[in-house]
Amino acid sequence: TYTITYAKGSGTGDITGLDGEFKTYGDAYVVTGTGHLYKTGYTQVGWTIGGERTDGEGIIIELTEEKAVTLYPVWEINKYNITYCSFWGDEGELPALGFKTHGVDYTVSTSYSLTREGHTQIGWSTDYNSNNIDASSILTKITVDEDVYLYPVWEPHKYTVKYNAGSGTGTVPATEQVEYGYYSTKEYGSLSKTGYHQIGWAIGAENTNAEGEVYSFFLDADVTLYPVWEINTYT
Repeated sequence: TYTITYAKGSGTGDITGLDGEFKTYGDAYVVTGTGHLYKTGYTQVGWTIGGERTDGEGIIIELTEEKAVTLYPVWEINKYNITYCSFWGDEGELPALGFKTHGVDYTVSTSYSLTREGHTQIGWSTDYNSNNIDASSILTKITVDEDVYLYPVWEPHKYTVKYNAGSGTGTVPATEQVEYGYYSTKEYGSLSKTGYHQIGWAIGAENTNAEGEVYSFFLDADVTLYPVWEINTYT
C-alpha cells in the first residue's frame, strides 16, 4: 500500500478526516472531493500533485502510479456577477452580464442604451431608487467582492415655462426651468385689464371668455401661459 497525504497549502480548514488514506497496489485510488478547505477570494475545485495551484488547472481525479503521493489543493479565483437591471416601462437593450474578479476592480458599462419618456439615462447605480437620485450616485467602478445589481440613473428633461401678460398689464411670474412631470400654475391676480379681471392661466393663447384655464397639467414640452379673463359685471 502507498500513503496518500492531503496538504492544506495556503488554505484553512479541517482535513484530519483525510489522514490515513492509502492506495493499494494494482488498484486506482479515487481522489477525495473538495469542500474541506477555504481560501479568501478562491474556491477549491480539486487536488493536484507537485504543489498548490491557483489557476484551476491540473486537477487529478484518480491516482494509478504505485507510489506514495502528496495532494495539494487546486484553487480557482472567485468571480462575481454584475447584473444590469431596468425598471418597469424602461425600453432598450441592457448590457450583458458582467463578471468581477476577486480583488480586481470592475469597470461599469458606459452603455446607456435604455430609454424612458421624458428622461435621459446618465449612468448606473446600486440604488434601486436611482431614478430619484442625482448624478453623484453614478458608479464607474465596482470594488466590493460580491454579486452586484446595477440600476439605471435617470435625469429628467427640463422644459421652459413662461408667463405672458397678453393684453393685460402688471407683473407676471418669472420664467422657470421645470422638470418633466405634473406642473401647477402660479397664482394669478397680479395682472389687470380694463373691464376684466383675471381668473387663471391658459396654455397657448389669451382667453377673454372665462374659458380654458388650467391649474395643473403634464409638462412634456416648453410652454407659454397666458391670462384668462372674465368680463366684469356690476350690480
